[in-house]
Amino acid sequence: MPDFGDVYRPCRCGSGKKYKFCCLPRDRDGARSLAARVSAVPEGDMLRADEEKALGQRCLNAGDGAGAKRHFRNAIRLVPALPHFHNNLALAHYLDGEIEEALATVEKVDREVAPGNVFALGSLVHYAMVLGRDDAARAAGERLARGPAMDEDQAYKKCEGLARLGRHAEVLEAAKAGMGTARANRPSLAFFAGTACANLARYDEALAWLRQARGDEGKGERAERYERRLAKKQGPGTFDGGWPYLELQEWAPAGLLKRMQTGESSKQVPGLVYGLCDALEAGHHQEQTLQLLGLIGTPAALDVLRRIADGTWGTADLRTAALAALQRAGALPKDGPLKIWTGETWTEIETTSHRIEPGCAERAPEALMDRARAAMVALKEGRWEEAERQFRELAERAPRHAPFRHNRAVALEALGRDEEAFALLRALADEQPAYLMAHATLATMYLDRDRLEEAREAFRRIRLPNPCEPDWYSAYLMAAGRVALDDGKFDAAVRSFENLARFDDRPGMRRLAEDFAAEARERGRGDLSDRRAHERERSRLLSRDAGLEECFAGRTRVDLGGIALRCGVDLTRSTTKPRMIAAIARDWPARAPRIAEGLTDRSKRALAALLAAGGVAEFVAFTKAHEAAGPETPDGPGVMQELMAEGMVACGIVDGKASVVVPRELREGLALAVRL
Repeated sequence: MPDFGDVYRPCRCGSGKKYKFCCLPRDRDGARSLAARVSAVPEGDMLRADEEKALGQRCLNAGDGAGAKRHFRNAIRLVPALPHFHNNLALAHYLDGEIEEALATVEKVDREVAPGNVFALGSLVHYAMVLGRDDAARAAGERLARGPAMDEDQAYKKCEGLARLGRHAEVLEAAKAGMGTARANRPSLAFFAGTACANLARYDEALAWLRQARGDEGKGERAERYERRLAKKQGPGTFDGGWPYLELQEWAPAGLLKRMQTGESSKQVPGLVYGLCDALEAGHHQEQTLQLLGLIGTPAALDVLRRIADGTWGTADLRTAALAALQRAGALPKDGPLKIWTGETWTEIETTSHRIEPGCAERAPEALMDRARAAMVALKEGRWEEAERQFRELAERAPRHAPFRHNRAVALEALGRDEEAFALLRALADEQPAYLMAHATLATMYLDRDRLEEAREAFRRIRLPNPCEPDWYSAYLMAAGRVALDDGKFDAAVRSFENLARFDDRPGMRRLAEDFAAEARERGRGDLSDRRAHERERSRLLSRDAGLEECFAGRTRVDLGGIALRCGVDLTRSTTKPRMIAAIARDWPARAPRIAEGLTDRSKRALAALLAAGGVAEFVAFTKAHEAAGPETPDGPGVMQELMAEGMVACGIVDGKASVVVPRELREGLALAVRL
């Protein structure tokens, strides 16, 4: 007879009665019935069944699913009353990718063999979720939460099943209940308890539990990672702000993930979205995860991709990859720009697919083709005067054929006649705004002369035609990369130049693109540490009512030094960071309102809106509402950049979401200062 624990505890069914006077009699009857059925089995059959189970386990460990299933079926034929033989068979089906069969097997255990069996219910939650049968998973989860765990293995399985459903309070309760008699699983149960506390924002408790999980074979590494982040008051680094309990392989075996590289296989496991979300930690499994989400293609999977593409979590490359996955799935608007967070501001990007098609542009008049070819040869060979003369004469004969005028401008620039080249290209861009090459060449010519604003304006006027000539697309990528490089947007520059090097196989163009990409990477290293510091700051855990010391704890010494200067605080190089924060926090509430009066009007409006919302707003919503994007982007710092530099706001994780917070001590004074 199993140990039923403290029979005077509240019954887990939620009746409010003591367990002894509620569900204990039923549980005892079930245990007696199982014991009676097992005792009726001849001893020889039981021994042979145990041998078959051991052989099946050996096959499972060796990756032999067919052999494992054969041995577990033999064990079931010998002793059909023992649920663990059935549960092991279900696991073999699952590891072989036969999830329907796995689910049917554990449903049979719960229906006929051992109703309420913890292992069957926990597996039922798992398999039903992977197959997208959320109602069945939730129903099994309700029964799992109410039922007792008789030993530490059952406690582990119960925690695992409830963790899949995100039932954090019940995970904590089950883990604590199982810790009483646990030995081998004690560190694992401590991990479940600590992770549940972290998800419930009970961070001190989480740290205490996670310390007990150190060294656990399965969970120890993740427990130590969570412990380090919590000790630094950092969030989990996941896109949805949760602290995952499970690794991706605990949702889907490697064989299943490999088979999911095709769309049809992926669509058979729609609920694997839950596991893929758990896997989306900063820097972990990202490329594979986005690919699988796109292949699954369910509304839930596409919603995750949209939240990544439309949010601020991760890198700009990750958000671009999410957009690409959505585009492959046909889940993006057909036309028009979308806004994407670059790491500093929201930028409009075009999402229309463009077909690259040689010869799609308007051809020169047939009567002028021979002269046009001769002029192009002169241009490519660097015979600039001859090329300029020939293209000028051709343009006089066919004034509406834009390439003649464009190529003449290229020759004029090579001859040092810059103003004539600029005038010709500007006129061409105004008369034929759809002609991409005029804008792209203007942009690169302006950049060569350090005229960045004019280069930006020329580039903003580019609209990729569809279909597009290969040379035009190359010119577009080169202009995009160079504008981004001179604008200090090094990641975007690297992406453009790498795309150009892959796309354009001309040796000279490829070398040029690779050289520019190397320059962008080198220049980008200079601000990498600053960006990482800001990312760490944005991942800090903050309360909704965070004060100055809590808000400023994540700022760099350089940032704090700038705020201290505005505050009139005298600091030395030896002043420790805690003392810097304390000194600023003492004087900043009186100084900040006067500093706020000098903010730009749009920063004042943004700050006023934030204060009207109680001093806290989600980062995505706030920046989308108040940061400019696209052609209307003004000169000068963005709203977030200005508010952060002036010490008016902090960024961090509030209630599991990336947020913007006005320090508590500043709210009243700033509300008066920014009243417009």
